[in-house]
Amino acid sequence: MSLRLTRGEYWLLTQAVRFKLPLSLIALPEGPPWDVNTIDMALNCQGHGMGFDELAQTLHELAERGWIALQRCHEKTEALPGDLATIRAELGKPRTNFGGTYYGLTAAGGHAWEQFARPQWHWFVEHEYDDVYEIDASGMLVHPEDPEQWRSMYVTTAHPNILDQYMCAVRTDYEIAAGSEQFDWQPVYWKSSTDAMRCRFRCREMPRGDDQYRPRSIEAFPAWCYWL
Repeated sequence: MSLRLTRGEYWLLTQAVRFKLPLSLIALPEGPPWDVNTIDMALNCQGHGMGFDELAQTLHELAERGWIALQRCHEKTEALPGDLATIRAELGKPRTNFGGTYYGLTAAGGHAWEQFARPQWHWFVEHEYDDVYEIDASGMLVHPEDPEQWRSMYVTTAHPNILDQYMCAVRTDYEIAAGSEQFDWQPVYWKSSTDAMRCRFRCREMPRGDDQYRPRSIEAFPAWCYWL
């Protein structure tokens, strides 16, 4: 018998595949209006479509099945129970830039998501910047726009050949600091049995004229999951 998920269940599992999410973020209202205080803009995707009560109940049911786990992060990480009262209380707390309560997939939850989403891990690519951020007037974290600034980048893939192709694409947009590339193996946080190669390096944007347009090749993520 094939696995059945509601739209809300699938949305919550999918959003936590790559990293854990704060409950205060998924408790944001959906647009319109489209601004930084809506879940659509915060996550750059369509929202889950659930009201507060349904969202809390769905999170509780996922926790009851052992598919997600909750933790409070501030000075130290503290595991939290997945009972409905705790979830409702944590969802109702105001959004903050640091700390808060997060939910993430367990190995069982990740396996359930895989059955439905059918991801192609050999095409998986993830990249992130390790930057110094600033806080703007609205209290949100922003990146100081300075193309000359050297930044650290992490690229993680599940196949060495994909990493080679991706790094070739990176070099069309960025200058990589000589000798800065370091390689190690980093598993997906809930899928410890699957190793992925990670490359860490320092880079900065290539200079370009004001009238020069060149699409960023590293923004062309391969389709590694049928349902994303």
